[in-house]
Amino acid sequence: MVTKREIVFQQKAVNVNEYGDGVAWIRGPILGRGSFGSVYKATLKNQYHFLPSEFAVKSADVSVSSSLRHEKESMSHLKGCPYVIQCFGEETTIGDDGVTGYNLLLEYGSGGTLADRIKKLQRLPEGEVRAHTRSILRGLSHIHGLGYVHCDLKPGIRCWCRVVEEEGLQQKLVILVWQRRKQKSLTIRRES
Repeated sequence: MVTKREIVFQQKAVNVNEYGDGVAWIRGPILGRGSFGSVYKATLKNQYHFLPSEFAVKSADVSVSSSLRHEKESMSHLKGCPYVIQCFGEETTIGDDGVTGYNLLLEYGSGGTLADRIKKLQRLPEGEVRAHTRSILRGLSHIHGLGYVHCDLKPGIRCWCRVVEEEGLQQKLVILVWQRRKQKSLTIRRES
């Protein structure tokens, strides 16, 4: 059953481009909504650009975008890992109603979430479970090695990205909430 709030949200999404389009991209349909912003599918206006033809845009009102800005900073340290969603940059836009939006331009996982896959199949084949577990652990190993901890790990927030050199899909970690580990120093004194 669809709630009244969801209907209003859907109508608003259809009628108003809340955060506007970017310089080189057009905001598409909403993919999800979280406590730190909304995620949209985006496409390029011109195919001759450094961005892929399809990508995701995570947006929030600029006045409440500190979490997204922190996320961008964290993601800039995590570039290069094939098991972590990549960030292509950031951009500020102005929506149809004059709302200024802060936008993170992210790798788009066209395959959906692990939760979607589990729901569809009811039960994942053992080989697939092993492959996803391996991908997730490799991503976690990479981020932990750089001193970061993923604070919201669950099937609904990881996405499937098509991998060109392999058939099928590869699991990637989506950065939603990162926390930098603080280095603690410990001084031990010997008593004489």
